[in-house]
Amino acid sequence: MENIFVIDGTANSWEDAIRLCSDELIRKGAVKTTFREACLKREESFPTGLPTNPGVAIPHAGNEHVLKNAICLLRLDNPVLFQRLDAPDETVEVNLVFNLATSESDGHIEVLKKLMKFIHDGAELRRYMDATLEQLHDRILEHLNE
Repeated sequence: MENIFVIDGTANSWEDAIRLCSDELIRKGAVKTTFREACLKREESFPTGLPTNPGVAIPHAGNEHVLKNAICLLRLDNPVLFQRLDAPDETVEVNLVFNLATSESDGHIEVLKKLMKFIHDGAELRRYMDATLEQLHDRILEHLNE
């Protein structure tokens, strides 16, 4: 993954969180303006909240909305509720949002596999909450290149 953007932010809802990420990806020229709405619609049908500690969500959209491969990691000041991937009728408090943008039709699957290797490591995720933005960028890059 060549383009990794890491931001801190405040959101009042999962929709706000996705907007913050997608706006950053749009500003950086990684996705089309249609990406934001596509992520929101996909999240409604296929939620991505994971009951990790801290909570994680991995929203994404189809490759037709992507200009170049990228990830925007949003670290939230306060958690927002996302519906759970494994139990859509339930919610999970999410502090870390990994918004994926992959240009290949199945490209997100490979990135998801790499993310899943460390997302279930609570100690590693808690380090994400305390790291600087530069340290976060380097950690993600390291994890994706393992």
